[in-house]
Formats: sequence, C-alpha cells, structure tokens
Amino acid sequence: MTAIALVFGVHAWSASRTSAPVAESYSCVTGDEPACLPPTVASSAKTTGSVVASVLSSVMTTPSNGAMVTLPGLRSSSSHVATVTKASHPRKTTAAKPRVTKHKRTSVTSTSAARRASQARKKAAAAAAHARAARRLRARPAPASSVPVMPARVTTSASGASINVTDTSSWPSDATTGVPEGTVLRKVGTIQADTPGQIIDSVDVTGTINVTARGVVIRNCRIHSNKDPYGILVYQGGSARIEDCEFYGQQEAAIAGNSWAAFRVNVHSQRSDGVKLGSNCALIDSFIHDFTLAPGSHADGGQMQTGVHNLTVRHNTILMGTSKSDNAALMFSPDLGPSGTGPVTVTDNLLGGGGITLRIVDGNNGRYHQSGYSVRGNRFVPNAIYQEVRVNEPLKAFLGWTDNRLTGPHN
Repeated sequence: MTAIALVFGVHAWSASRTSAPVAESYSCVTGDEPACLPPTVASSAKTTGSVVASVLSSVMTTPSNGAMVTLPGLRSSSSHVATVTKASHPRKTTAAKPRVTKHKRTSVTSTSAARRASQARKKAAAAAAHARAARRLRARPAPASSVPVMPARVTTSASGASINVTDTSSWPSDATTGVPEGTVLRKVGTIQADTPGQIIDSVDVTGTINVTARGVVIRNCRIHSNKDPYGILVYQGGSARIEDCEFYGQQEAAIAGNSWAAFRVNVHSQRSDGVKLGSNCALIDSFIHDFTLAPGSHADGGQMQTGVHNLTVRHNTILMGTSKSDNAALMFSPDLGPSGTGPVTVTDNLLGGGGITLRIVDGNNGRYHQSGYSVRGNRFVPNAIYQEVRVNEPLKAFLGWTDNRLTGPHN
C-alpha cells in the first residue's frame, strides 16, 4: 500500500492506494502482436528541456511587485488571476519647482540625491527579482495556475447571443462503446487466457480474465464482479487486445497490467479506479464514467502508478464525479517507481470532474519521475472541485502541450 497525500491550497486529501500488479517492462517481440502499438511521438516534438515555446512564452513578473507568473489564455476554476499593476517609474510632473533660498539649497540637493539613490536601489532589487524568477521558471515545474487550459471557442447564434460551440458529441459515449447491441452472450466464470493468440468472444464473465499468454484477443464481452479486484489482468509476458467490452463493479480497476490495448470499452460503476495504465498500453475511443465508489476511495478514471514507456490515451471520454472520493479523470504519478522515459501521449480526450481533472505529478514525493509527455487537443469540462490541471513535473518532461481548452465557461 502506498500512502499519498495531495495538497490543494488549504485542502489536503490523504488516502491509501492499493498496489497494481507487479509492473515489469514487457517489450514486443514480433512487433505485430495485437497489443503492440508503435510509439506515438509527434514529428515536431523537441526535447529542449521545456514545453513548446508557443505555449510557454509568458509574461513573467514576480510576487515582489504584486504579480505572478502567467501564461496567455490562462483559465482555472480554482482561482482567478488578479489584475496586475505594472511597475513603472515615478511620473514626471510639470508642476513648478518651489523656490528655495540659497541657505536651503544644500538640504534640497541632499534630499534629491537620497531619493535617486532609493529609486536606484528599488530598480536594482526589481531587476534581481526578475532574474531570480527567470531562473526559477527554467529550473522548476510550471505552477498549477500557469498550466494553459484555454477557453472554448465562442460564436454568435442566430439570435445574436454569444455561445460556446465546442461539440462534445464526437467523443465516445454509451452509444459507441461496450458490447454491440444484439450480441448474444454466454455466461462464464473466471477465465485463464494462457494460450498464445487465444480469442475470447461474446461471453458474460463473472470474475476476471487472467492473461498470461501473448496476443490474446478479448472482444464483445461483459466483465463484471462485486468482489474481484480486476476485470482483465495482464501478467508479465502476456499481452491483450480488448475490443467493444463493458466493465463494471470491479474493486480495483477494470483493466490492469502492461501490454494491453483497449478500444471502445465502456467502464462504469467501479469501486475504485477505471483502468491502470502501464507500459505498452493504449486506451482508445473508450468511455469511463459514473463510478459507484467504495467508502474512502481515491478514484481515478485512468491511473499510471509506475514509470512507463509507450503509453497512449487517445480520444476517450473520462468523466468523474465531484465528491472527495473522486481524485482525477487522469492521474499520472509514478509512485511505485521506477522512473519512466515515455513517450506518454494524451490526445483528443474529453475530461471532467475530480478534485483536479488532469494530474501530471512526480511519484513518491519526488523520488520518481515520468518524462516524454505529449498533451494535445484535449477538452476539459469545467467542473473540477479545484482546477482542471495540475503539473509539478519539470518542463523538460514534456515533448509538447498544445490546444488544451475548456468546453465551456466557468460557473
């Protein structure tokens, strides 16, 4: 069990996290196994030690003059950026100078010199503060409030009203995920998938599918339980392709382990997490939603607990609730170690809910780290308890961060 404490302002949550299966790396042998997807890295990605310049080109000021580090397009449901008063030199005045007698000239000159000296000291202090802030921005992670979650596009309706037009209907839903309508299912208990290339099709599984062989295909299945930890558990040396399946009721997660790829799966009514995200894994075109959480849960729609390589989360709808048991739609934190190099591709997802909807943070209080993040084209429902995004990994951990925005205005 790994204890985690996440602090948001004055709020602190702490809860015990259950451990995932032993997370050992598995490399594809032939390259054409069902679960082995090619790495997804944008050709324009640059490992320059910072997020793409188009995003992290910021106007930087410091707390010493009443401002904060900000980014263009900044929006956060947890805080509002205060109006910043820009530092400026004293305004020149055209008022007539007072006449002074000759014997007072020395004191006036002394006062003016002192004023100039004071201004020079303030200017030097401000310059030093700017330099320190610049060094901090280069060396430290982006503050939570500096992660760009951009507002939705606004257009004008036929009546002349301004409306947000982000269309969420193109993301996965009940209608496009899970067991296809009309499929006849055969009821079975726990399945041992121990034959290479084994196909498991059209079954209603009360229990777990334990995958120990390579190239297992699981499709058109309903997998449920109110006592088993996992719906599908992929062990070291196994791999699975999962298509058009429905999961509900698992105590820990619907899918766990390394080397799996899930397409169009519908995960709901979970007691804890949706899926455990490991190495050589892909979650694509799927719907994770409406959990039935156990008391004391600290639930994530998708959770990465170890450092990984080749992880893709693409075009999914992941909607969490807003109770204290709902942690995040996506949680990336290598708490169990070791550190990972990625790539971790998070693209074109509709995400909502949780204390913070998307978390990309270090593991085990900074002991472990994940790099190789590419976060692009995601949309956020602005209903997080605190804010949409929190990042505390260094900027060098990112290959890119572009076009991540809200689906609508903040309430």
